[in-house]
Amino acid sequence: MYNLYYVDNNKKSYIKGLWKDKNKLYHDNIYIKSYRHIQDLKKDIDKLFLLGEKTIFYNTRIGVYPDFTFTGYIVDNKGNKKILYNRYFIKRKKISITEIKNLLKNYGGLTIYKHKNYSYIEVYY
Repeated sequence: MYNLYYVDNNKKSYIKGLWKDKNKLYHDNIYIKSYRHIQDLKKDIDKLFLLGEKTIFYNTRIGVYPDFTFTGYIVDNKGNKKILYNRYFIKRKKISITEIKNLLKNYGGLTIYKHKNYSYIEVYY
């Protein structure tokens, strides 16, 4: 299974992406689209680059619940790929602003969303 994380700030989303670059904080509406085949994922990545995206993030999920293995990939529009083998995942009823700031300071970016009265944070590094 492949999951493409993409930005569309023209629509509302329950998934938020926060990332820092040169001490400036960016906030994006994130959408996730799932794929069974890598070829379909690659087609949509190419479409996003044609629309002006500079960097794309996607992950792979291998295994059966609860023993999933996740790997993250960052691809830029020049074809460079960075593999992120580590995933930090937090599930809590309440997450403090200080905790989010510390994660941004240490990792540079994160994805946050709410589902069934819990907040979830994902960080790939």
